[in-house]
Amino acid sequence: MKTMTSRRDFLKAASKASLGFCLVLDHGKILLAQDALGNSDFSFNPFISINTNGQVTFVNPNPDLGQGSSQASAALIAEELEVSLDKVKVIFSSGQANEGAQIAGGSGAVRRSWEQLRQAGAAAKEMFLRAAAETWEMSDSQCKAQNGEVINLNTKARLSYGELVEKARTLPIPEKPKLKNKEQFTIIGKATKRSDVLERITGKMQYGIDVTVPDMLYAAVLHSPTIIGKLQSYDDKEALKVNGVVAVVPCKRTMPYSSFDALAVVADSYWSALKGRRALKGVWGKEGDHLDTDIYFKKLY
Repeated sequence: MKTMTSRRDFLKAASKASLGFCLVLDHGKILLAQDALGNSDFSFNPFISINTNGQVTFVNPNPDLGQGSSQASAALIAEELEVSLDKVKVIFSSGQANEGAQIAGGSGAVRRSWEQLRQAGAAAKEMFLRAAAETWEMSDSQCKAQNGEVINLNTKARLSYGELVEKARTLPIPEKPKLKNKEQFTIIGKATKRSDVLERITGKMQYGIDVTVPDMLYAAVLHSPTIIGKLQSYDDKEALKVNGVVAVVPCKRTMPYSSFDALAVVADSYWSALKGRRALKGVWGKEGDHLDTDIYFKKLY
């Protein structure tokens, strides 16, 4: 799965297509975004898009740090949409504040997305079923979605999602699409090959540390040895002598329940920032000394 395309670039490209089917998840509500594709400032959360070639693209708001969120999140969409997982192209949200939390931690990617992504996939599937039923002038119950197609159960005729895009995008979105029972799962909970493995083991995968922008600086942060230790003073003379270090900046480590003192060494490379941090001397208060890092690791071993 390619991860280099940004969501904003994808929206711009999608707006140039003659036809497209795009579902947006806005605070849990499923919206049809066909009229907003050309507006790059439109506030989107994760969404799925299907073009006339049947290509399914999913914008994943859950950063993949190797834990497999791109695979897991795509599986939620693919399961209900009735497409194979290898037919879903995954790109990542671009990190803008209006795109939601976009966080990784606490093993929450699947929990946060469990219902909303499945509902988006199920809603799209039902719209394709309705589009096919109207085309064949029959009831939805006489149609079946399978592997990116809708099958006419009477004649065995088939229409691909790509062929149904134009009609499907004009239909109302089901408010309460029917979700599969656990016993009906063919993707979720099943062993599947991760499509990004080859890129990872060959070094072609782009990670956050690979991204560069003009005049980019790096930071290495020195934290208190205790969780709530307050910064009393610091000596940055040796840190500023390190080649490439441009500044030492007091900062805060912001947590959901509080914020804690820290020091950031800013440099023109990560290696310089790291060396500067090692040369930095900080004096910290005794708050929370029962949580000292050294004591913690001694207890572990």
